[in-house]
Amino acid sequence: MAIKLVKDENEDKKRIEPFSYDLITDRDKKVVEEVLSELQIEDGIKLEKLKEKFQIIPTTEVPYDKGIFYNLCKELDMYCTPQGFIKEGNVKYPILSLTADCRQLEQLVMHIVKKYEKSNT
Repeated sequence: MAIKLVKDENEDKKRIEPFSYDLITDRDKKVVEEVLSELQIEDGIKLEKLKEKFQIIPTTEVPYDKGIFYNLCKELDMYCTPQGFIKEGNVKYPILSLTADCRQLEQLVMHIVKKYEKSNT
């Protein structure tokens, strides 16, 4: 005897899709602001974290390609890539990854020393 599988037509309607924090709209922000204004949260830290998470408090992201270290590596054709960020307050600082052998790293150190030795004299 074969088992017949039948899909529940309402199954897709019941499924809750995960929320994408990368695609927050201005309307989403207004809704969250309204909800937060109605909540009575004694712990102000939780409230601030929610405001950050829903991008009500603006966050500044430091561009990796404008940084000194990235550009020094670029001058020597060394491959330096962003791997994520560290957040301090409302500022996101890039985490960079550099893969090089010891000769290349020594060359980078000497390049930095020579470059900044000239600017300090």
